[in-house]
Amino acid sequence: MEDRIKSAAAELFAGYEETPQLNDFREEVTANTLERARDLIEKGMGEDEAAAKVIAELGDLAEIAELAGMKKRREIISGFFSQNKPLDKFHAVGYAAVTAVAIIGIIATLFAWGKTDNLGTILMTAAPFIAISAAAYTYLGLTQDSPSVYPMKKEKGLLFALAVGLISAGILFGAGEFMAGISTANLKNYDWGKHVKSEQALHAGRTVALPVVIGTAVLIYLGLTMEDRQKPWFKRWVDKELSEQFAENEKFAENERFGLLSGVIWISAASLYMFIGFVFGAWHPGWLVFMAAVTAQLLLQFATSGKK
Repeated sequence: MEDRIKSAAAELFAGYEETPQLNDFREEVTANTLERARDLIEKGMGEDEAAAKVIAELGDLAEIAELAGMKKRREIISGFFSQNKPLDKFHAVGYAAVTAVAIIGIIATLFAWGKTDNLGTILMTAAPFIAISAAAYTYLGLTQDSPSVYPMKKEKGLLFALAVGLISAGILFGAGEFMAGISTANLKNYDWGKHVKSEQALHAGRTVALPVVIGTAVLIYLGLTMEDRQKPWFKRWVDKELSEQFAENEKFAENERFGLLSGVIWISAASLYMFIGFVFGAWHPGWLVFMAAVTAQLLLQFATSGKK
């Protein structure tokens, strides 16, 4: 009888993320169920009948948590989110290395700033460190296991990282090329109208355009093909505990996709505006791309909100 009840209690908790709070709660439920079965046996019920009765009374975990009281329920839920799983060696070393690269980049940029007042030189110094760090942090974050989501596949995480790196590098190197030769002390009196129409600005626009367009296209593809990475217990938590908050929204994965696609719309609009401005010098009518982005955003919201 005891083994049968312990097995049933273990199945009740199957699929939930292991936490100290959950383990304690599982032991408490098992002990209470065994005690309940013994009481029934003392009252004259057979072992098999008593075991079957208490197992049937177990219900599901949400009901058990409710019976345990709100305090215990909050402890279980907070345990899911507060759980800090130790990082694997790859990610621990990776985060440390990328942080070191970022710090070196800050020091190098400050050193360049102290040696020259050329904005282009300062930006060009910072650009590779920022682009590499952004790409690496993106990869490490997406491929890291967490209490609520599974790690992204390494190949897809690498594509995300490359896209972020391309966009960052394109914007930063393009800005560095655009600012080349401009002194920090001459910013207020500089003839920006003449500069944006110069050959230098045209080359800077070309530097920005290609990597940003490619990176944005990759992000669009990844956003449209992104899979649901939620863990089973988190899906249950969302369904049972956040039903009111999520009543007007779609599933968590669809909301995540909506946010990513919204970001892609505005990154694309900004990239197109810079391209039109740098390459054709059409800064004034070019702002219409942001009106188009607003329209695209509203259409995206309408399309997603209409799904059942």
